Amino acid sequence: MADSPADYAAGAHAAHEHEVVEQYVHDHERELHDAAHGHGSTPAAWTAVGIAFLGFAIGCVAVVLLNWTLLAVAFVVLALALVVGKVMSMMGYGAQTDRVASPSVEG
Repeated sequence: MADSPADYAAGAHAAHEHEVVEQYVHDHERELHDAAHGHGSTPAAWTAVGIAFLGFAIGCVAVVLLNWTLLAVAFVVLALALVVGKVMSMMGYGAQTDRVASPSVEG
């Protein structure tokens, strides 16, 4: 990403400087939004979702087969997904909890 609007304009070959500055601001606002929210794109989140998917799949098979023991196994796998996701997050594989404060507008 460019360091300043002028650098951004030089690379973008835009017709109007105003449009370039607006695009630069929009891109950086998007970066701040994505960084602040994380959107779950972390190894901890993906691992937890994968394990939970496996639990749901086992649960679906258990319901179709009317197998209560297998359904209990599915619930255990789902609980395991929560534990694994939390532990991995605590190990540093989750989203960072430090939020970037939005600049306040004083009137």
